[in-house]
Amino acid sequence: MPVKRIIAAVALLLIAAAAFAAPKQMSVTVKETQVRANPTYMGKILAVVKYGDRLEVLEEQRGWAKITIPGGKGQGWVNLSSLTT
Repeated sequence: MPVKRIIAAVALLLIAAAAFAAPKQMSVTVKETQVRANPTYMGKILAVVKYGDRLEVLEEQRGWAKITIPGGKGQGWVNLSSLTT
């Protein structure tokens, strides 16, 4: 393989890896919703996020999204029914 092809293939792989490593972003679609300590409605309320807020989703579990609380205030859980891509 010519060197240019190898370089192009490596560059393509790096771009693809960066795309998959980028954190998932979702928006709040309700007036406001609570960020909870656990993925349940019984979990302690840690914060409130409002319509249009963009949230970084770290993982999803049983209808809940673990998010980074805006303003660097930690992490918590938001019900997925309140979010959209």
